[in-house]
Amino acid sequence: MAPLTVGIDLGTTYSVVAAYRNAKIQILPNSQSSRKSTTASCVSYGEKELLVGEPAKKKLVSNHGNVVYDMKRLIGRSYCDPTVEKSKKFWNFKLEPNDDENPVVRVEYLGNQLTVRPEDVSAAVLEKMIEVAEKALGKKPTKAVITVPAYFNQAQKQATLDAAKKAGLEVPELITEPAAAAYAFTFDKNRLSGNYDLLVYDFGG
Repeated sequence: MAPLTVGIDLGTTYSVVAAYRNAKIQILPNSQSSRKSTTASCVSYGEKELLVGEPAKKKLVSNHGNVVYDMKRLIGRSYCDPTVEKSKKFWNFKLEPNDDENPVVRVEYLGNQLTVRPEDVSAAVLEKMIEVAEKALGKKPTKAVITVPAYFNQAQKQATLDAAKKAGLEVPELITEPAAAAYAFTFDKNRLSGNYDLLVYDFGG
């Protein structure tokens, strides 16, 4: 039996996992609700447990400074990147450079101080998406096509691949978010015959 492959939109704020079933692309419901398909791209490092998704998002106040999010703005960038400098004033977690001048987040987890990389946080979110897919499909996916912004450079793409590897996923391909939207539109509308133009406007977050 061929390995199960899913599609994951690893978003800045929310993430979504999809699978090709019954001749169409289906967005899979997350573990919090049978009707909700999005999972918050948020990880809470707590005194007793690691939370991902909506449970982590709910800890933003009570676990102040140990809830990490927006990793898509950090992954594959240097600490002194202008985008990082501009964004970090809005975050309530502590960001610092490591020995390679890459951004890491200092958190307190299970009573210990540690630093986590953006790849580590993204890996935790990807693991949650695997869990969502396994629950919906009855089988654990081992491969995933993952979306990345069209502006991602090679370092950002490689960091995303590193996060997927840490989550135990093989990635046959990274595709840009506008391309993913175009593919999904084509499959869902069954427009596989004839010539036509398709315009995708990437409105962003």
